[in-house]
Amino acid sequence: RVVPNLEFSFQHALVQDVAYQTLLKSMRRDLHDRLLGALEQRRDSDLAGRIELLATHAHRAQNWPKAFVYGRRAGREMIAASRNVEAVETFERSLTCLDQFQDTRRNQERRVDLYLDLIQGLFPLADHDRVDFYLDAGTQIAERISDERRMAHLESYRSLYFWGVGKMVQAISTGRSALKHARHLRDRDLEIHVSSRLGAALIDRGDFESACKMLRTAIELIPTDAHHRRYGLLNVASVSNRAALARSLSEIGAFREAVQVGDEAVQIADEVGHPFSQVYANLWMGNTLIKSADYARAIPPLERCVHMTESPGLNLLRPRSMSSLGYAYFSSGQQEKG
Repeated sequence: RVVPNLEFSFQHALVQDVAYQTLLKSMRRDLHDRLLGALEQRRDSDLAGRIELLATHAHRAQNWPKAFVYGRRAGREMIAASRNVEAVETFERSLTCLDQFQDTRRNQERRVDLYLDLIQGLFPLADHDRVDFYLDAGTQIAERISDERRMAHLESYRSLYFWGVGKMVQAISTGRSALKHARHLRDRDLEIHVSSRLGAALIDRGDFESACKMLRTAIELIPTDAHHRRYGLLNVASVSNRAALARSLSEIGAFREAVQVGDEAVQIADEVGHPFSQVYANLWMGNTLIKSADYARAIPPLERCVHMTESPGLNLLRPRSMSSLGYAYFSSGQQEKG
């Protein structure tokens, strides 16, 4: 095209690939480096996906420090949008950049932090084997450098791992240990993170009274101006704790409060627009309504869950969403559909 600027494009991706492969590696690196410099002069608001482009060109220019920094930022943006498959690929590419750095304490800390990022991306994919691998690798480093704060974070994620594979006793004991460390460190963000995980594990263990207490504590710890933060959780913390509290309240028959809290969870999730939080909030809102035998009202949020979990990055909660929707259909008289 000529207007507004002269621009050329390839008519086929294979032609572009062949043309790219004919360039000398040194020339490719130079071109990517020039693109990197040009992109750094732009603003995120002017160019959609700028951080992802920066990460790609920095990596291909073999500018390892910038490739690591931009790659981690890009991966975190992907997780915020529940693009978990792409986030994991981006974080793993950042790991290859980190391999080029000297083995200093700071770079070991960076490696542990990157493992924690990877776990956040892998868990919604139900990839428990790789979660376990990165937990073990991170723990070995954190123990070697005597980093109590990162040990506490890894312990919290270990609790999540145990919950994910159905080992509730270990999930609760590990979570309580992590909570003790968080309070010792006087780290409120970490305490919110751990309390949220522990509350969910207590629910699945059937200790609903303790779960309600733990989840209320987590909600109270979140500042009023930070309702949209995730605190290292898979969901927005305000959503996660309210949805879990609604579930727990419904189990002890406090249906009115459960529906109210569940509504708050859905509203916050929609305000933030975080897909995994929306799935989580609607799932437990639907289940709360099932518990109160309000099957007609339970169906829409559960249908929304099943639709959203068709995405490969959100499949962790698909079995629960489908079974709950099937039960709601059946109980409302739609037996064949159920």
